[in-house]
Amino acid sequence: MTARDRVLAMLNGQQPDRVPWFGDLDYWATALVGRGQKPQGFQKSAAYIDWHMDLGVGFYLQGYFPFKTMVEYCELKEWKDGFRRYRQITTPKGILRECWQWMPDHFTEGPVEHLVKTVSDLPAYQYLHANTRYEPDYDFAHADGGAGCGDYGGSGNDERRRGIVCRDHLGCEAVA
Repeated sequence: MTARDRVLAMLNGQQPDRVPWFGDLDYWATALVGRGQKPQGFQKSAAYIDWHMDLGVGFYLQGYFPFKTMVEYCELKEWKDGFRRYRQITTPKGILRECWQWMPDHFTEGPVEHLVKTVSDLPAYQYLHANTRYEPDYDFAHADGGAGCGDYGGSGNDERRRGIVCRDHLGCEAVA
């Protein structure tokens, strides 16, 4: 059975040959690229999908969003300053700003300033979302005749967008 077959079997009340595992290898891949052990662009290549197959890990398009975010009636400004990445959104209801710090030892970034900081930011945030739409962008998912999704699974767009809002914009943390 393929990873996709295993998930579909479970959803249909059948027993798969083994438990399906769709692992998040994105951070590991980022570290390998950062150390020069994988080439730049690796995570957007067919080799990335093959790597998952070679490791026996289902691929679920981690870090890939099959849509373009289109914001209207707001001024967007993005810039970098050293290891910090900033984004500022100016709306008629106020200004929102966030900052992410790159951590080179960990090959990842984390928020140091959230987009929504206080209740007074909510009108601007609401305006931003009222003037945001999403357009499909399936180029990577359809690469190599659909290999990006076909046997590996898909991406939960709605759940992913909600996760972005909760984690990145509002600063919510997962608690186990």
